[in-house]
Amino acid sequence: MQQAREDTDEHGVAWALEELRLAEARLDRRRQGRAPTSRERAATRWIFERDDAGDPATPSDLAEHLGISQSTASELIAKLVHDGIVATRQHPRDGRSKVLSPMNRNDHIEGDDALTDEIRTAVAGLTQEQAIAVRDFLEHLRELVDRAEPR
Repeated sequence: MQQAREDTDEHGVAWALEELRLAEARLDRRRQGRAPTSRERAATRWIFERDDAGDPATPSDLAEHLGISQSTASELIAKLVHDGIVATRQHPRDGRSKVLSPMNRNDHIEGDDALTDEIRTAVAGLTQEQAIAVRDFLEHLRELVDRAEPR
């Protein structure tokens, strides 16, 4: 990490986060062709959140949330289903409609993705207090990212 930091960033957190963003961008460029798009990541996150809240998303809900057409949403859902990220099933109250549900989030196979394995190892080294602080901070950042408007 570079030593130059702004005076307002006493502990270097903002600088470290910017370095993380740049590293993620580099990783995304290296994974070109294999990595999910930002739209796929946003859809996946939203489908998981809706499922966690006990309110499964429908394809129409997804299209509205992402601001895309029904046909684009259908193509996106087909890709997510093909990739094993989400599944579709009949709506419990409306047989004409489908609901989207996440596949098992714990399906990661050790050794399948070295970065995931390394992150899990790093997390295992945190104290409970540290882990809670990091989790809360990252959740807050995710909320900021979700609300951010592209320039």
